[in-house]
Amino acid sequence: MDSGLPEAGWHFVSIWEELPAQGLDGVSRSSFYRYVENHKLTHLGETYRRVVPEIVHQPGEALLLDWGKLRNAPDPVTGKNRVLWFFAGVLGFSRLLVVRLVPGR
Repeated sequence: MDSGLPEAGWHFVSIWEELPAQGLDGVSRSSFYRYVENHKLTHLGETYRRVVPEIVHQPGEALLLDWGKLRNAPDPVTGKNRVLWFFAGVLGFSRLLVVRLVPGR
């Protein structure tokens, strides 16, 4: 059993159901859960589980920017494929989102 599975968000019932596919046909449900409890596997990942507070900005304090390739798109004039880029900005206080599409050369 991969001990990283509960940390990845897998539920123990899903792990138990996958055991036969891993060649572990004879494991009873009660034995599986006894193993989980005895090895304190229910506590895996607790150090990673925490509430992340919302980041609150004052008006005019922050502008969050990002950009990237959106897709290849045909040029309406030449018909050749060109890269279509996006540029996005989010105001930190109001969360107003502005997106601009920019065709590549």
